[in-house]
Amino acid sequence: MTALIRLVLLTLALLSVASTTRADSANQTTAATPQIVEIGIYPVSIYDLNIGENTYRLDFYLWMKWKGDIDPTKTMEFTNLVDERLSLKEKIPINPQTLPDGTNYRFYRIEGRFVDAFDFSMYPFDRHELLIRIEDSAHTADQLQYRIDGKGIRLDKALKYVGWNIIGFDATVDANHYETEFGLNGYPTAYSSAAFNIRLERPISLFYLKLLAPLLIVFLAALAAYIIPPQQIESRSALAASALVTTVFLQLTYLNTLPDVGYLVLMDKIYLVAYFCILFTLVRVALVFVRTRLATETSVAQHHRADKKVALALLTLFVAISLSLALYAQYYD
Repeated sequence: MTALIRLVLLTLALLSVASTTRADSANQTTAATPQIVEIGIYPVSIYDLNIGENTYRLDFYLWMKWKGDIDPTKTMEFTNLVDERLSLKEKIPINPQTLPDGTNYRFYRIEGRFVDAFDFSMYPFDRHELLIRIEDSAHTADQLQYRIDGKGIRLDKALKYVGWNIIGFDATVDANHYETEFGLNGYPTAYSSAAFNIRLERPISLFYLKLLAPLLIVFLAALAAYIIPPQQIESRSALAASALVTTVFLQLTYLNTLPDVGYLVLMDKIYLVAYFCILFTLVRVALVFVRTRLATETSVAQHHRADKKVALALLTLFVAISLSLALYAQYYD
């Protein structure tokens, strides 16, 4: 009888321990679940795009929805904002409310100057992203996570920016891992981050009408030296030399619109081809003059015919390389 009582008591004790363990496990799981914050923006205006400083101003609406004890509007920050530090704590929400299902809803009108590094390697076919990056400054990714409200994010139909084509708008969420513990051993350094990107590209007409066409005209003027008889060295060399100087000024014109970068942009490569062809023309004009100065008329005529073939070959080379680079840049992405 005593053994039976002991067995019953032992069974009850084991059941109690198991129940407590399951409850603790459930509490830990609940505690480890991050609070979800739905976030979205609606851009309405782009202005003051400063290519030289990699900055731009955006005007947009922002909203946040969440359930839980953490108020994300008090700790949210724009990590790529410049000038003053914009904080939602200093902004008054438009019509704050609690939805029927208990969801907290906040709605803001935001205007600010942002910065993001631009890549000009494909200029004038370069594409850029006007980035708005949002991150919680106090709660780590295991406490709070953003989620894009996909139903509401889109671009205003009237949104335009002179000189650029707006080609898309997207949003992503990830965990921003900092490569430091900020002086605290073992301190978690991953924070939820939401990124909104407005994608821009330059109009194709900029390349063909404003950049390539003037250069092609100057290039043809240099090739006109091959039409002049070889004995007229002054006229032939003057045409090529003038074209070379003009080409330098044309390149400086578009370089003045770009920031100082440590690499060749696509248009630079086209100009390198033009420089090579024009310098080749200068050298050939001089060599042909030396060879035909005392030559017979038949020999002069042969060199002149060869000059015309060289001119056609140089024109074909320049056009082929220029269009190949342009087509590659248009479809590389």
